[in-house]
Amino acid sequence: MYYDIAFAPTADGKDILCARLVSYSEGWIALGISPTGKMADAEAIIGSPDDGTVQKYDLKPYGVDLMPGEKQTLMSNNIKQIDGRTEMTFSKYLIEDGEHEILSAGANA
Repeated sequence: MYYDIAFAPTADGKDILCARLVSYSEGWIALGISPTGKMADAEAIIGSPDDGTVQKYDLKPYGVDLMPGEKQTLMSNNIKQIDGRTEMTFSKYLIEDGEHEILSAGANA
């Protein structure tokens, strides 16, 4: 994973995570976001090269639910397969209503 944080120029602005995930195999690719480090009650950004989507999901103890349309706020999202590898890119606000916060500094679980 390669990433950078785009900090808002004012204190009331929204900071953005800009990420690129690379897998040296072909298939789906994902990033999980969890305040506890566990999959239950976590969130994920999952890229599916088969249908060309990069979307946000809720991870539950017994399943995965696609977040509703109003929660699909990713920016600059893309997924592609090239020469046997998969690459997903996206940008996401660090803090979004009703979602787990991504810390800009320190350990993220």
